[in-house]
Amino acid sequence: MRNATFFAGTLVAAAMIPVQAVAQSSKGTIEIGCITPLSGAAAPIGRNLSLGAKFAVDQRPRINGWDIKLNLQDTVGDPANALQKAQALDGNAAVRAITCIGYSQEAAAVAGALKTGRISIPYVDGNNVGDNITGQYCNSWTFRTQPNTASLINAQANYLKKHPTVGQKGWYIIGSDSAYGNGMVKAFSKVGGKLLGSNLAALDTTDWLPIINRAMSSGADAIWLPVNFGTPLSQFLNQANQLGLLKNTKVFLPVGLSFLDAIQTLGPSGVGLTSAGFQVDFTLPTASATVAAYHKATGEAPSQQTLQQVMATNIILDALAAAPNPTRDEIQKKLASMEFKTLTGTTKFRQPDQQAIATMYEGTIQQLKTPMYGVNYSWIADRSYSSAEVLPSAKELGCDK
Repeated sequence: MRNATFFAGTLVAAAMIPVQAVAQSSKGTIEIGCITPLSGAAAPIGRNLSLGAKFAVDQRPRINGWDIKLNLQDTVGDPANALQKAQALDGNAAVRAITCIGYSQEAAAVAGALKTGRISIPYVDGNNVGDNITGQYCNSWTFRTQPNTASLINAQANYLKKHPTVGQKGWYIIGSDSAYGNGMVKAFSKVGGKLLGSNLAALDTTDWLPIINRAMSSGADAIWLPVNFGTPLSQFLNQANQLGLLKNTKVFLPVGLSFLDAIQTLGPSGVGLTSAGFQVDFTLPTASATVAAYHKATGEAPSQQTLQQVMATNIILDALAAAPNPTRDEIQKKLASMEFKTLTGTTKFRQPDQQAIATMYEGTIQQLKTPMYGVNYSWIADRSYSSAEVLPSAKELGCDK
């Protein structure tokens, strides 16, 4: 794996140089901005993302003589605050790239500012699905590794073609009143299922019981669940489990379920939850070395979301390492032109929208035959495929760059 080889070489070289010489050889400090919700309802998302970024940076603390540091900024899950933090980091010459943004609304605000030239800094998104991030707001600075809404919808449509008995009685959508939830509802007609009803709940919703009861009384035998990660999704799943929704219907999570603790809490009730388009999971053989190192460093297993952020951060670090003079402009050029080796294979950013062509997975939550790092239940991939199979053209997505 490219990143592992790079890091091992750094350690060997450092072991041969006196400590004083190592200290004197530093060219200075380069910072990677991690703009994420560290407080508020979205704090669990920010924890996952910041842990992934920190792990990646801690594994490669010096690149080509530059000390690498993480600059953490709390957005509280607010788009205006995310933009303000991005503008502040844009004004800090040591910061050469930003990442970790938690919500699609925040990501869209930052991508919009990059498109209009209000800020100019490489931004690699490994978490958000809103089509407008690399569609309407596409620009030369924004790169995305996470599949977008259109790709996830197409992945679900492909799944139903192979499983025509799923959702025969009808579908019900339960989601968050957010860019994620609204985008999924608007695009659901492309899936091809019969929609019996939908409910979008405010992000601060804590009582999901009325919505769950409506879904259960609709007669639907399949649920599409674009509920925002963090507290809203955890609370929904716990209440849905209590009412028997997870047992009696086929439930689909568009991008999987990123929280290992929530999966363990659901236990047997979570078995069979399905996703046709998740990006990575810690049970993948190709991720084993990174998962082992992460567990050794933190004492816990990495979630899907954490591994996604590890990959996004490592892509930034690989681009930085390949730039003889790691300015923002040079890092942007490397991001746009290089192929990157990640936990799931090769990733390259398509032009002109800079949406990644990468591996995606289809699978379900299952009980592990052998527990790993204290985890008994996890996503298990049934099939892998290239995002190119489900990704619409940049023009179709509204990119006019």
